[in-house]
Amino acid sequence: MWRPLHPDSRLRARHARVSAAGLLDPALRAVPFVGRDTELDELHAWCRERPRVQVRFVTGTGGVGKSRLAIELAARLRRRGWTCVWPEPDDSPAEIAAACRGGRVLVVVDDAAAHPRLAEQLGALTGSGENRLRVILLGRTAREWWTRLRWACDLWAGPETVPTSQVHLAPPRLPAAAMVSVAARAFARRPGVQRRLSGPRPGVPEVREGPEPAPVLDVHAATLAALLHGGVADVSRGVGALLDLEREAWTAPDEDIAGALLRGEEFERGAPDTSPSRADGGQGAPSPLSGPGGLPNRLAELHVARTLAADPAKVRACTTGLDARQAFRVALFAHRLDVDDPGVPEAARLATVLLERVAEALPDDAEAIARVLRLFGRRPLPRDVAVGLAERLIAVVGELAPGGRAVTPERADATATLARALGAPETYDDVPPSAQGAVTAWRELAAQDPDRYRVPLLAARTVMAGVLFGKGRYTESLQISDEVAAVCRAAAPEERVWLDPMLASALNGMAITYDFLGRPEQVEVCHTASVATLRRLVARDPAAHEAMLALVLANTVGQVELGRAADVIDGLRESVEIRRRLTLRRPGEHEQYLAFALSNLSDAAAQLDRPAEAVAAAREALAIRRRFAEQDPVGMRWLVAWSLAGLGSLLSEQGRAAEAAGLEEESVRIRRQLAAETPQRYRDMLATSCSNLAVTYARLGRSDEALPLEEEAVGIRRELAARVPGRYEEELARSLSRLSVRLTEANRPLDAVAPATEAVSMLRDLARSKRPHHQDSLAVALTNLATVLRSLGRAEAATAAVQEAFALRDESVELVARERGRRGSPSGSVDVLVDIEEGGAPTSS
Repeated sequence: MWRPLHPDSRLRARHARVSAAGLLDPALRAVPFVGRDTELDELHAWCRERPRVQVRFVTGTGGVGKSRLAIELAARLRRRGWTCVWPEPDDSPAEIAAACRGGRVLVVVDDAAAHPRLAEQLGALTGSGENRLRVILLGRTAREWWTRLRWACDLWAGPETVPTSQVHLAPPRLPAAAMVSVAARAFARRPGVQRRLSGPRPGVPEVREGPEPAPVLDVHAATLAALLHGGVADVSRGVGALLDLEREAWTAPDEDIAGALLRGEEFERGAPDTSPSRADGGQGAPSPLSGPGGLPNRLAELHVARTLAADPAKVRACTTGLDARQAFRVALFAHRLDVDDPGVPEAARLATVLLERVAEALPDDAEAIARVLRLFGRRPLPRDVAVGLAERLIAVVGELAPGGRAVTPERADATATLARALGAPETYDDVPPSAQGAVTAWRELAAQDPDRYRVPLLAARTVMAGVLFGKGRYTESLQISDEVAAVCRAAAPEERVWLDPMLASALNGMAITYDFLGRPEQVEVCHTASVATLRRLVARDPAAHEAMLALVLANTVGQVELGRAADVIDGLRESVEIRRRLTLRRPGEHEQYLAFALSNLSDAAAQLDRPAEAVAAAREALAIRRRFAEQDPVGMRWLVAWSLAGLGSLLSEQGRAAEAAGLEEESVRIRRQLAAETPQRYRDMLATSCSNLAVTYARLGRSDEALPLEEEAVGIRRELAARVPGRYEEELARSLSRLSVRLTEANRPLDAVAPATEAVSMLRDLARSKRPHHQDSLAVALTNLATVLRSLGRAEAATAAVQEAFALRDESVELVARERGRRGSPSGSVDVLVDIEEGGAPTSS
């Protein structure tokens, strides 16, 4: 598997037989270093800061220039007397400690996730005396391996504070044409490239840019391909074009080379089509970059994706007989495929297939299993694979523990891994022992060493909060999330890099729980704080946190119901945009979340009187859920019903009642089945569908069918309101108001007075809170009461009710405008639902 050469090997590498792809190795510095002055200056300043020891984790997509930036920093620091050390995965901690003796030391760990003993290697640096030590970790993203460093590594366990930061390296701001110009001149001077040119030295090729800024490696690959093959330097296809040129010299079958790349083996290729590079004179020994096993990672990933994605049999052939070390390399490859899109649509499931093979190959060795799990956490490892590996890890660690029951960090870590893999169970039984066991174990360890084990204890408690929420134990879940958030906020600034992910998760859990408990003000506060925290996290590690940001941005049901759609619709659109991008890479992982975001976007757009956007989003969400229901007809029923209800209510409001009726009838049928099986979860949803279908039937003139449906909705909501006081009063009042309309339509105005009056009375109590949505509901109920009174000839009372309704609506608009002004949000019109409920989208935890 390719990895950057140690800077001390640059002279040897310059003299080696290097393929075209080998010229992309950052250690060769074949292209002048441009476009990164700001980042380099910032790293220089960081090296000069006062703390004796500091750590920085630099994330970025493959080929973006992380290694080259570190190499340039190291080269400049060496000229100033620094010692620069580049540990390899196989280096022993003692070797690294010996290499780091000196006054000022820079340690660069490239592809840090590939170092299975990283915690031990960094821990060996704790005895560095009075040295000034700077550690740069390079990687594509942080997952469990990064969080684990905080407690598993002695570097952070000593009395000295080790400031730790995390930054993201984006593609340089230079235009692609400028980078191609610099690269073309540099590559054209290479003798190996010159000998492959068919004519005189070419000029700078024409550039074709993609929609997004490209990684540096992609630009350089496109330049090389254009120089050697002619044509345009197409940045979006440059990696593939260069790979095609490399393959021309290979004599082994593509699948053999793909297997070698996966397992980390070297492969000799056929007769080379480049000549020795003698820029500095002399002939060097063959370089590790001389064969297909030396492809840069992005080219290697593309070759594997192309070769294996369409043929599962080739995956099996390439992963047969893996030992533990090779299995980890295959898992690492799957990790990279998941983070960076290789540009092969068929490769969406390749990472999952590879990980299933890894799970089969791994021996019952605690460290081997743990290495793979740390790469992924719970996702995107397939749930059954993650659970199986976590259970095996628990068993192996238990056998190794003294007496079988001692609480060790390894055992606590294994138990927490199992809890994350299981997720929140679907049954409402006791809390799973893995979640409780992880909290108990980390709490015991944290009592002995709070600084070291605070992070894993908080992480375990966050999982526990999610499990309790899934059990319907909302108050307990809220208490844990609140406590976790308080600890994270009170932590020292140098701990925020570790605690911010847990803070974001806890705040999101609180927002969802407050929504279930009917406390909208707290929902908005927690939601806003969670989004702000996640934006900080995405700025330093998008691959790790973008999906969570998309989820939280879409968790806006409560705010839409409060009439604040204008405040959240931009976030919903952003959530849909993120999910669309992620779905292209892993549809099975992200497409259902895309449907969730689309459903909520539909509700917000409808509230803001944007019917075309609302219907389009609702139709797309329904289509996605129907497609998933083909594979899981039972598990997807409730989501299909939700989309049917949402789309049906939109079409009904737009005068398309005949089209809406079929959708809403299907929703009622599904929800009746679900409510019969699990009444505590689905009866409220059944009431919503019954009420909406009643309105649609009334619009179609089918009043005799509408009335019993609304009566059923009222009966369900009376029962729910009695069982959970304070939770269902508004829904019950709105159903009562609708029932009065249905009774009036059935020529029973005397029977309509009682439900209309009861609805107004209930909503008057709720409207005293001065919340716009309660006042809107009261205005609708007053309007319906006026209709009943007018049909009975009580014109004066009806007029008074109408006048009060108009006054309430004016006050509601003023309240919304005033509230938005305080928050600095754009004001907008407030749309009042007169006679129909929103279909809505589920809040997701």
